[in-house]
Amino acid sequence: MKKRVQILALASLLGCSAAMAEVNVELEHDIHVIAINGESLGFTLLKDSDLELKNGVNQLVVRIEKLITSEYGEKEKYNSVPVIITFDASDLNLQLSASKNIKNVKESVVFNKNPIFILKEPQTKTGLLVKQSILPSAGGFTRDYELEIARYNVKNNIALSDMSAAVLEVKNKDKIQTVESESGINTVAMVEHWYSKASGEDKEEFTELAFQSRKNNINLDDENNSKALDMMVHWYNESTTEQKKNVISWLFEQ
Repeated sequence: MKKRVQILALASLLGCSAAMAEVNVELEHDIHVIAINGESLGFTLLKDSDLELKNGVNQLVVRIEKLITSEYGEKEKYNSVPVIITFDASDLNLQLSASKNIKNVKESVVFNKNPIFILKEPQTKTGLLVKQSILPSAGGFTRDYELEIARYNVKNNIALSDMSAAVLEVKNKDKIQTVESESGINTVAMVEHWYSKASGEDKEEFTELAFQSRKNNINLDDENNSKALDMMVHWYNESTTEQKKNVISWLFEQ
């Protein structure tokens, strides 16, 4: 009987360890998650109140979405600026909340200038050490969050545990080279990043286009291309002549 109790206790302990081999994040009611580890969630009517993430470095893009009181006393929808939050945690239950409860337009303007979110364990008073800032827009009429996150991570040299993100250093012929464009963005790494997301057909088409163009920019006539193909072409065209050579050399090795 004693041996049976010991086995049950051990099984229970192992079960608890397996359950805690992740990071759980409970969201405050008005917080909307835009992206998780570089992947945009797109449009959804579902409001998740709890996230399960792998141990290690994770990244969220969030904003506040709620009804606030206008200067005329009426209710209006408020979406705060998107904030990108990067943190390193293992086997923790965390809570994410805004630093302030925004009730009116005046408070929303103040928050948008300096938005702060607090990530902490429920039983503690101090927040977890995180890196957070307003996610810079890539321009255009609509936000391309995956592009903006990729640019942010390359610029800030951030590598996530649960994402095959573009990195600042790329391997080319057994030699590690650091290659940056005039804008400070590693365009070769960005091409590699989107190549990893592309279908086999898109990879073949991009490779053929790059070989044909060589030092020149690629012109895409079809407007119905996949996002991965569009982004590979975009970053290839953003590259310098030397960077284009590096891309083509890398494609030869694939």
